[in-house]
Amino acid sequence: MIHYDKEAIPEKTVQFTCRLRRLGTWDEQHRSQVDGAAAPLGDGHGRIAHLALIYSQLEDQGVQLGAAAIASAMLFANSGRYMSFKGLLDMISKDLQPFLPHHPVENQASGSSLQPRRDPGFKTNITVQQQPATPDMFQQLEDDVAGYVCHNEMRERVRSFVLDAILRLACRDDVDGIVLNTHSNGTVVAIDVLRTLPPFAARKVLALVTAGSPLRKYIDFFTWGQHLATIPRIGRWINFYDEQDPVGDPLAPAACWQRGTPPTDLTGLFKALDPNTGVISNLEIKDRVVDNITNSTGGGLQAHNYWDNEIDFVRPLAALLKEIAG
Repeated sequence: MIHYDKEAIPEKTVQFTCRLRRLGTWDEQHRSQVDGAAAPLGDGHGRIAHLALIYSQLEDQGVQLGAAAIASAMLFANSGRYMSFKGLLDMISKDLQPFLPHHPVENQASGSSLQPRRDPGFKTNITVQQQPATPDMFQQLEDDVAGYVCHNEMRERVRSFVLDAILRLACRDDVDGIVLNTHSNGTVVAIDVLRTLPPFAARKVLALVTAGSPLRKYIDFFTWGQHLATIPRIGRWINFYDEQDPVGDPLAPAACWQRGTPPTDLTGLFKALDPNTGVISNLEIKDRVVDNITNSTGGGLQAHNYWDNEIDFVRPLAALLKEIAG
């Protein structure tokens, strides 16, 4: 699993590069080749790389007041694209339920794995305790999205790391395919990077898994669709979402669909672009509805906690990886 876990600012460039060496090193004479001799990915038998994109490393930036203000203005200005005004009020009411007193939380006995990062060397200005849900958790999501939307230097730092990681895997002779397993804002990072992949690398992406994806919100609220209209065709795309998740959405309905209305056009939120002919075609996305409140464990923003939902998410993901690996 690859986590974006350090800033790629100039004074830390050496450290940033060293963290990518675990995927192999670039051949200085043949830039399309990666030497993986000193960076084994497994036991030598498997040939499918499973790349998990979870964090986008914007949490440590603190509260993004300017970015949050810009993002909020864009959200309200474009909210009609996402759903009706009445639907928005209903959605806001549901989203606030986890933060209200006496809100029941199921499966609270064991801790949730959906927590802000605490690994060594990672700095954060947010302290989150093990509770059903806290405004701090929502603040973390808000800052992450606002920073990614409004700060190009942050966005490019994340993209460059993920792009380099995927290219190193794609250029390894012992990697036949890549499965991108993405969650929350990591799904946006994945789509951003997929758009820039050269054809030889895009062909190695056998599957894209998105869970709790805000991609539809990015397109409707932040007009991200102007820049993300097409991506390379990938083997398969499975999107997991919980109806009670304030972040995730179904992605199978076309871009013109409004949340809260019956979907009639299931041609997908994105289109596929053929790099050789320039032909644009529909890109099938398979939506899978999950119930994180019932089937996941621990507190936190439980409807957004897919990783602890063994029944609806973990087992289907494992089955997909096993099928692709053959």
